[in-house]
Amino acid sequence: MDYRRGHGLVDAVPGSGKTTSLIEAATFLPPNCKAIFLAFNKHIAVELGKKLAASNSPMEASTIHSLGMQALRGLGKRLSFQEKKYHTLSKAYLESEGAYDYTLLIQFKKLISFAQMTLVDASSEESLLQIIDHYDLELSPYDIEWPILRRGVRHVLDKGIEQAHTFGSIDFNDMVWLPSILNLAPAKADFLFVDECQDLNAAQLALVMKSVNGFGRLLFIGDRRQSVYGFAGADTQSVQTIIERTNATVLPLSICYRCPKRHVQLCAEIFPGIESAPWAKEGTVSTIVADRLEEYVQPGDLIICRTTAPLVETCLSLLRAGVRAKVRGRDIGANFITLINKLKKQPAFRFERFTEILLEYHHQQAILIGVGKDADMKLANLDDKVDTILALHGAYLDTLSHPHQADMEGFQSYINTFFSDEHGRMVVLSTVHKAKGLEEERVFILKPDLMPHPKAKPGWQLEQEYNIKYVAYSRAKANLFIVQEKTPAGPVQVPQRAVA
Repeated sequence: MDYRRGHGLVDAVPGSGKTTSLIEAATFLPPNCKAIFLAFNKHIAVELGKKLAASNSPMEASTIHSLGMQALRGLGKRLSFQEKKYHTLSKAYLESEGAYDYTLLIQFKKLISFAQMTLVDASSEESLLQIIDHYDLELSPYDIEWPILRRGVRHVLDKGIEQAHTFGSIDFNDMVWLPSILNLAPAKADFLFVDECQDLNAAQLALVMKSVNGFGRLLFIGDRRQSVYGFAGADTQSVQTIIERTNATVLPLSICYRCPKRHVQLCAEIFPGIESAPWAKEGTVSTIVADRLEEYVQPGDLIICRTTAPLVETCLSLLRAGVRAKVRGRDIGANFITLINKLKKQPAFRFERFTEILLEYHHQQAILIGVGKDADMKLANLDDKVDTILALHGAYLDTLSHPHQADMEGFQSYINTFFSDEHGRMVVLSTVHKAKGLEEERVFILKPDLMPHPKAKPGWQLEQEYNIKYVAYSRAKANLFIVQEKTPAGPVQVPQRAVA
């Protein structure tokens, strides 16, 4: 095999030292070449840039969205970032059609966003219906507004293109979508490393393919077993898609240097192929009862769960016990604020009726979800969302001296404070999705029976669920704790993976 030609894909298990390996590989690049290492986000790119500079590599660190910005300069306009660009365009369109409703606007905007990320034909009703079904959007072809929405996706996207041409107005999705739509490309690189390739969506991959010159080489890095963002627009078959499009040579990094042997054994029962380092410690896997959790946790510990509501309830319990704790994810809190703002727009809304209105929303959404394809998983996600808000509502009221002090502004401020990306000497609680990329000496797994989620259907959903479980069991560097509701009758068992 000639490693001096063609493209490659590093299939790297958790804790395999992929960043260290690739920084070392970058030192072997020709000194005058154009080389870019594409990181998952800006924060990682900054840290990676420091390491590359320290290694005297000619490679620069960037993000895919930064590549997109380079490409968009080909429009010949001064670019202006407009975060609410498609919100404004979508709202204007619905108002012009006499169909404006805040709830409908949010779902319509999501449909437009997924159409961008997946590069589907926005004029195709079949493609739009597939997006609605795949991403659990609260829309239906049987809705009276559907003909308006179906036409509107293409209309709004065309308006978005027009604004980019005329005013240089772009948003975050435009950075990766418009280069493909307008056939724009950034300066070509000789070598391009692409991290976390299992989480690429179609628009991102298309931009990457445009960014390497005719004789340049691509090296993708990722782990198909850690693909967990299918719900957010990532191609759940991204690794296989890359291999087929680039004819990449697969290079395995199969040894986990992070986890002790017992943890690696648990991971291998889910996905065979991962190995522990020869010098790895045995490690511990312990089972504890949920109502004694505060006796075990200490600052710096990581508590993870498949869903959000148990994290909120556990965090509240720890705080009451005097344990400093935070739930990771400012954007999670922002999503709850968005739902609350939706409820506020109801004519009969009063904060005193908040619980009643929230439960009525739950009932209405459950009816809309019905019994169609993937309905069970959609209902489970809805239940988790509503249960979380109810827990937060009760906790907010408990902070007040008198019930009459409660108001919506205070409740929203409480939610914003509750969710944080702050680090430090505290107990951090996180969904498994948010914990991807994290590691701690001691990790606690709440509700292990939710991995895989019992409502997931065979196919891409169940595949993603086993990936989530794999990520969860590979976060600890020393001690793993399985938190059960009741004292278990026997040792913890990790069932064999059921999906090929």
